[in-house]
Amino acid sequence: MTIWKGVFPAVTTKMNQDGKIDLTATQSSLDRLVDKGVSGVIVLPMLGENASLVPTEREAVIRAAVEAVAGRVPVLSGLAEITLETAKVHARAYEGFGAQGLMVFPSLAYKTDPRETVAWYKGIAGASALPIMIYNNPIAYGVDVTPDVLQMLSDTKEIVCVKEESGDIRRITDIAVALGDRFSVFCGVDDLIVESMALASRAGSPE
Repeated sequence: MTIWKGVFPAVTTKMNQDGKIDLTATQSSLDRLVDKGVSGVIVLPMLGENASLVPTEREAVIRAAVEAVAGRVPVLSGLAEITLETAKVHARAYEGFGAQGLMVFPSLAYKTDPRETVAWYKGIAGASALPIMIYNNPIAYGVDVTPDVLQMLSDTKEIVCVKEESGDIRRITDIAVALGDRFSVFCGVDDLIVESMALASRAGSPE
């Protein structure tokens, strides 16, 4: 089973003045992060211009990241889509581009209830062999992957961790009480990193 821990920074996609992707600068940034000791990298996060890039641009970023990192740490890609079918297609595609994992957002256009949230993540998990980090940011996206939801996802082996960004520091304890060490928990909120580490959060994924 995949276990991610350490620091997995969300890496911005570098652009030229004309709005085109600067792959050389992006690769330089990735190389610098790995050289400084990060445990993994996440390209195409939401603050990495994910939703504004066309599929060919996303492919170029993922392939460039895999080339720059050269196997030194895992390369994850953000997966942010509107429909489940599109998310499944892109999950398979990103695997083919060389990504070693996915950081999966909830549907960007629809606030799912718990049952629908479980179906969303299970559907994506079944589309590829890539391990998944759930991005839980209910403040921004209106969908909360609570311990109860995680319990319903606990039998889905591809889902290995959650980037916890609910803003409630008690959530880390609640996940541990309900699920033990089934999921790694990454702190996604910069101003809760100390508290998260004190509560044995696995790692940080600042954005």
